[in-house]
Amino acid sequence: MLDYGPQAALRQIQSPQTPLIFVKEIAFEMLPYIDYSFFQTVTNTFLIRPPHETIASIYKGGRIVFTEEEFGFTALETIFEIVTEKLGYEPIVVETNHFCSQPQDILNRYCDRIGVEFEPIMLGFKIHELPLMPYQIPFRSWWEKVEKSTDVLPPTQVERNIRPEHQEIVKRAEKIYEKLVNFAL
Repeated sequence: MLDYGPQAALRQIQSPQTPLIFVKEIAFEMLPYIDYSFFQTVTNTFLIRPPHETIASIYKGGRIVFTEEEFGFTALETIFEIVTEKLGYEPIVVETNHFCSQPQDILNRYCDRIGVEFEPIMLGFKIHELPLMPYQIPFRSWWEKVEKSTDVLPPTQVERNIRPEHQEIVKRAEKIYEKLVNFAL
């Protein structure tokens, strides 16, 4: 029987046999399952994007009902505070638009911070056709564009129409974003 679940995933991530891995996790989904000591055993990187872009993606996916917790910025701030204030680590923050505008410069700095030698090949990739999952259907045009790309795409302008019931959530998220973006590479 295969061992699945949060503890099995943590054992795999922390295994000495595991090569360098990158785990992208949505902060609010991860926070309830991770013991604070985990953050001491990994290199923590905070990948952020402006809240108005985040909410535009949520809307594009067809969701208009969600909690502030699901929006994700409050959990991201909690993890940031654990890593920086409780554990005393210098934060590594990558802002998506900065990265997409200057991928080589940002990735070079990122590699330097995590102790990995930068190689230009890191910025290119082969075209892969991946199956479109049902939850990705609202993002079909984006998915197809990404699927055919071979390098980092430049940032795009995002519409800023925020529903009235989300104004305060986005306003609070913007404060968190501004706090973290000050540390961006």
